Amino acid sequence: MFLSICNAVFTTLISEFIDNTKYISVKSNLNFSNTKKVSLLIFKGNHIQPSNYIGISKKIQKIGADHGLNIDIKIPKYPFIQHKKPDNTPLFALGHSSGVYDFLMFNNISKFDGLIQIGSILNSNGTLPWKSLKLQSFPIPVLTLIGKKDGYLRHTFCLDEVY
Repeated sequence: MFLSICNAVFTTLISEFIDNTKYISVKSNLNFSNTKKVSLLIFKGNHIQPSNYIGISKKIQKIGADHGLNIDIKIPKYPFIQHKKPDNTPLFALGHSSGVYDFLMFNNISKFDGLIQIGSILNSNGTLPWKSLKLQSFPIPVLTLIGKKDGYLRHTFCLDEVY
């Protein structure tokens, strides 16, 4: 299941919504008969409006539906939002750039079933000026997608994740 969500996100990379005080909830108009329900929170990058993630959310939902997943997507408007895990529903996080650090700082990681980080790394060897988190001992599966010009990181820092 985690790989299916990763596939949906990765494929999405190569409008209707309901606005409330904490989240943008992306509604899908796709037919979800015989699908497995999954929750995905998308933590936005710094200085990026949550509404900018609606397009990618709809694409993730469409690709997820092709793989038998009904993906409920919420985009927190503020980085300090904590999310309660839905009963018996797998919960995944997608963090874009600094959104990964917002996720790590303000959420109980063990409540999530996986993390997809785009344009960010965990700083496994502690070479970057923020808290060191080891990929090998991270409590949930992680997929890292990064390019050589992502944010203020160099793609060579990703080698620290491997070592």
